[in-house]
Amino acid sequence: MTAISSCCSSSASAAPAQRAADGGRPDIAAILIRHGGQAPTVDGSAQLLAGLLTGGGAAHAEPGRDALAAGRSRWPDLIHRATTPDAVRRIVDAGFDVNACRDGATALHRAAWNGDVPLIQALLDAGADPAARDGNYGGTPLGWAEHGYQDAAGELLAAQHMAPTDQPD
Repeated sequence: MTAISSCCSSSASAAPAQRAADGGRPDIAAILIRHGGQAPTVDGSAQLLAGLLTGGGAAHAEPGRDALAAGRSRWPDLIHRATTPDAVRRIVDAGFDVNACRDGATALHRAAWNGDVPLIQALLDAGADPAARDGNYGGTPLGWAEHGYQDAAGELLAAQHMAPTDQPD
C-alpha cells in the first residue's frame, strides 16, 4: 500500500484521521491510518459519538447521564448524521431531538428529499413530525419528497398525513 503523500507538515497530515475520529467515523480514521495517517487521540466524546452513529464504542458501555447531557449540548442536531435506522433508534433512545433542525429543515425533510425510505420509516417510528415545515420554504417532508421526485418516499409520507378518520370510505 502507498502512504498518502502530503506537501504539508507532518502535524497537518494527522488532521484528517483526527477529524474523522472526532466526527464519529472511526472507520474512516482506520482507512486513513492504514494509508499512512497518524492515529488520532480519541476522547470520551468521540467514543460516544461513534457509538451512537455506528453502534460501537461508548454506546455499548452505557455512557453516563453527564456524558449524554454533554453530547446533547454539543450536537443538538445529531439526528441529521444518522444514516441507518439503527442509528436513528440509538440517537433518539439517548435523548436527542428527532425533530431538531439544521439549516431550517429536519432530518425527515432531508431523508424525504433523498428518498431514503428505511430512514424515513425509522424517523417516523421515532416520533418525527411529518407535518413539520422547513424554515426556508415552508415545505413539509412530503413536499420535499414530491419536489425531489421521490415517489416511494412521497407515498410513505402521504400515508402519514391521512389519519384513520380522514381515509375515504
